[in-house]
Amino acid sequence: MLFPVLRILRAGLVAVTLVLLPSFAAAPARPPNFVVIMLDDLGYGDLGAYGSTFNRTPNIDRLAREGVRFTDFYANSSKCSPTRAALLTGRYPERAGVNTVFTGVTHTAGMSPQAVTFARPLRQAGYATAVYGKWHVGYALEANPARHGFDDFRGQLSGGINYFTHIDAGGHHDWWHNEKRVPERGYTTHLVTDHTLNFIRANKSRPFCVYVPYGAPHIPHMGPNDGDIVRYDQFYGTAEKYREMLAEVDTEVGRILAQLRADGLDGNTFVFLTSDNGADKPGSNRPLRGMKGEMFEGGLRVPFIAWAPGRITAGCETAARAATMDVFPTLLGLAGLPAPTRQGEVFDGVDLSPVLLQGKPLTERPLFFHFREWRAAISGPWKWITFDRQWDTEQRGQKVQTHLFNLAEDPGEKKNLAESQRDQVSKLNAAWTGWRADIEPESKPALQWARRRVDNVGKLIDRN
Repeated sequence: MLFPVLRILRAGLVAVTLVLLPSFAAAPARPPNFVVIMLDDLGYGDLGAYGSTFNRTPNIDRLAREGVRFTDFYANSSKCSPTRAALLTGRYPERAGVNTVFTGVTHTAGMSPQAVTFARPLRQAGYATAVYGKWHVGYALEANPARHGFDDFRGQLSGGINYFTHIDAGGHHDWWHNEKRVPERGYTTHLVTDHTLNFIRANKSRPFCVYVPYGAPHIPHMGPNDGDIVRYDQFYGTAEKYREMLAEVDTEVGRILAQLRADGLDGNTFVFLTSDNGADKPGSNRPLRGMKGEMFEGGLRVPFIAWAPGRITAGCETAARAATMDVFPTLLGLAGLPAPTRQGEVFDGVDLSPVLLQGKPLTERPLFFHFREWRAAISGPWKWITFDRQWDTEQRGQKVQTHLFNLAEDPGEKKNLAESQRDQVSKLNAAWTGWRADIEPESKPALQWARRRVDNVGKLIDRN
């Protein structure tokens, strides 16, 4: 066990006993601040707090020691863009039109203009809001952070860019200030932190929410001293280069925590840290099976750490099954704000604040996943996966592969029970089909908009 002193209570869905500190009884006069940190392609086994003995992540590990570590937290997709849309909207990403990865080559429009992000209700309640780093949910101006409730945005629209030249896979310069491309020298991991610290300092006298989506350790694998590599190239580095990038991100997380403490904000700030999907090579998803792009646990289960000194009891661990789409409703719950009231709009995610602050269990709910040829559903201990290789034109004629695992007994997904548990396969297949039918009326028009093409400065060029 990673933390021998921790106690995990497993009853029903599983919850951890978290004890409210006496100081929480007197609520602060000011609403809490929020720092939401998302790393890119960080694997379940990449952090010291999750068992790595290779990578050096002392600052993130400290977050875990001083907060709560989730062992069963799921990205809403095994790929970047859909998970980020789920984080922003609190809903399944298909509802916002995001069911694929937006790239610097295709330059598709992106997240629906009608999507409501967590920045909107927080800003309406008086919060300062900002995002610094990797946006990756669309290229159209209508999908820009400045049009989705964020007061300030600096960073990249694309998925992967050169960490120094900021050139994307399509050969375009991809570094923005709100709706305009601007040149800015520096290693992107450092720039993201610099802007975050400036924002915290400028807004320390009012409630704020800053979303910090680092690009690292996503390809191209470039360390802070690799500025002579001027091309984009989606190249993969060695395990040592990956470790160097991750260590640099960890240092930057330490800078954010130090700023919160220096400004006396650590007692009234919640910090959340997670990943958009499982690790790609050469990262680690140990002890889970699979990797980024797959629906096995290694592609979907990711680290999630919540930190709030004086609010969350230090050194706790929970096996409550949560997901990226839960962050939005959790922010509102902790801020004491109601959910958005737009007609017909509901959260798919749930408020995790009772788990964080009171140790209450989560109500059982299924989770559903879909990316290209992959379909998956989790309900109770059961996980169903269907992989249709016929989606790949090079694999025509191969049969659909179905898997069923009992995660309670087999978290490494080594024993396929699909043949012996056909009733469970049928139940989860039917549940997934029902879920798709439920979101279809909303997702279909959103997807049609998202697939439109834009030019390299964000204007729609294909309205069909």
